[in-house]
Amino acid sequence: MLSDTPPERDIEWSDVGVEGAWREIAKFVPRTGSWWRRIPRFYVPSPIGQDKFSSDDETCCRMSIADLGETVEGNIRQGCHGKTGLEFFTAYGIAGVQKVIELGVPVFLDLKLHDIPNTVVRAIHSVRGLNIAMLTIHVSGGRDMMRAAADALSETNILLAGVTILTSIGGDDFTDFGVQGSLESHVIRLVDLAVSAGLRAVVCSAHEIGAIRSRHPDVTLVVPGIRFDSGVDDQKRTKTPIDALSDGANYLVVGRPITQSPDPLAAIDEILRSIKMY
Repeated sequence: MLSDTPPERDIEWSDVGVEGAWREIAKFVPRTGSWWRRIPRFYVPSPIGQDKFSSDDETCCRMSIADLGETVEGNIRQGCHGKTGLEFFTAYGIAGVQKVIELGVPVFLDLKLHDIPNTVVRAIHSVRGLNIAMLTIHVSGGRDMMRAAADALSETNILLAGVTILTSIGGDDFTDFGVQGSLESHVIRLVDLAVSAGLRAVVCSAHEIGAIRSRHPDVTLVVPGIRFDSGVDDQKRTKTPIDALSDGANYLVVGRPITQSPDPLAAIDEILRSIKMY
C-alpha cells in the first residue's frame, strides 16, 4: 500500500551543519520583469488546504538553521525557493526535505527521476504528499514515463519539470553519445517530446532558451548553470542572470555562486540586486 504521508523520523540540523545546509539548499530565484509583479504564481498543496504562495509584495520570512548551538538566520524574500537535490535526498531523505519545508522555504525537489514508468510513479507517490513546489524528471525517460509522472501529480499543484540535457555536458561530450545533429537540436526535440507528453516546464541551459521560446512560447523554462563570471567549474553551458532573463528564462537555479561564497546571504542579495536592474 502506497502512502502520501512521509515517514515519521526526526533529523537534527546539527547532523547537516550550516555549511552543509547552505550547500544543499541552493537558492532558486524566479524570473522578474518589472520586479515582483512578473514572478509566476505558485500554488502549493498544504495539509490544511490550497495555500497561495503569492509574490506581489516583497516580503520576508526568517530561516533558522541550528548548528552546534549556533543559529544562522537569513531573510529569504518571498519568491525564492530552496533546491534540495540528489545529494541532500540520499543523505537525509524525506525527513530532511520536510525539515527544509518547515523552515518556510518553498522547495524545488530536484531528483531528476529516470526509470521505467511504474518505478517513477511509485517514487512520486512517496513525495507528492510533501509541501513541495516543483519536482524534476528526465525527459529521456520517454513519453510513457513522463505521462505517467504527470498523471501521478495531476491532483496536486506540484510543477513537474522535464530535464533535457545536463548543463555539465558540452558539444564535445555530446558527440560521444553518437547522436546525430547538434546539442541544441537535440534539446529542442526533447522539449517537443516533453510538451507532447503533457509537461508544462522543462529544465534547459540558457544557451537553448531562444530556440525553445520560438517553438514553445508558453512553456516554463527552469535554467541552471547561472554564473557571474567565466569560471564555469564543471558546468559548461552557463550564462549570467541578466543574460538568461533577457533571453526568456522563467526561473534561475543558482547554486555554487551562493553556496561557495564566503557570505551566502550577501551573494543572494547581489543576485537579487542584479535582477532588479533587469
